[in-house]
Amino acid sequence: MISPKHTGRKYPAAEDSRYTVELEDIRKFTRAVGDLNPFYHEEESASTRSRGAVAPPMFAVRYQRGTVNRFLNDPDLAIDMAKLVHWEQEFDFPELVKPGDMLESEGEILEIVGKRGLDLINLAITTFNQHRRVVCRAKWIIFIRQ
Repeated sequence: MISPKHTGRKYPAAEDSRYTVELEDIRKFTRAVGDLNPFYHEEESASTRSRGAVAPPMFAVRYQRGTVNRFLNDPDLAIDMAKLVHWEQEFDFPELVKPGDMLESEGEILEIVGKRGLDLINLAITTFNQHRRVVCRAKWIIFIRQ
């Protein structure tokens, strides 16, 4: 069982939580998921509304990956990956993410609840751009079978 004493634990920005957005990375990601929306692929098609290509919403899993990995590999939590089940994600995007943005993410464990043979963990991640404006607020909820 993961102790609720870890509630409030923070994962500050670190080297693995910094990400520079490249247009080619956006293109590869969207091709991989089959989303050929020109806003994600072509600077010219997107320029009238957003002044260039933008990252799709689920690209957040790419730039928040380092912070999630630090949480999952935290030795104090000792998460057994074989027993982990992804529950849900929730995202809020106050600003568009665009090629050239330099992002960094910070995380915090909001809640740890143990019940009926499961540990439910709620992790919040906030991503900032190079202007220190929030581009994504995410909530990642997982549970771990005991």
